[in-house]
Amino acid sequence: MSTANLAEKRMLLVEDNKTNQMVAKIMLKKIGCQADVAENGQEAIDKASQTDYDFIFMDVHMPLVDGYQATQTIRQHEQSQAKKASVIIAMTAGANEDIEQCMEVGMNDHLRKPFKKEDLEGVLLKWA
Repeated sequence: MSTANLAEKRMLLVEDNKTNQMVAKIMLKKIGCQADVAENGQEAIDKASQTDYDFIFMDVHMPLVDGYQATQTIRQHEQSQAKKASVIIAMTAGANEDIEQCMEVGMNDHLRKPFKKEDLEGVLLKWA
């Protein structure tokens, strides 16, 4: 799949840090993509229950509901509604234990912060 086809994909960026939101949105725009934004896990759960996203970029450490809990809830909702599963990509600066936990709760892949546009593009193309 080319990056041109990625523009058709629905994306949700879940990030509580405004600077990280801005940087990720700029990178996505350079790839030709746009994303809705959720500022915490609860907002991500709400948006994912209303919209079928192809990709969800999930910050792991957030206030209110963290990325682990949000992913579990989204996965449960997808199963109960027989919805196509979103590709959930963890975004974490954490250690390998974080990445293992991400996979255990149902995330598909991860990006280690800080990441480059090429890293973001690579994970999108891998799962598209």
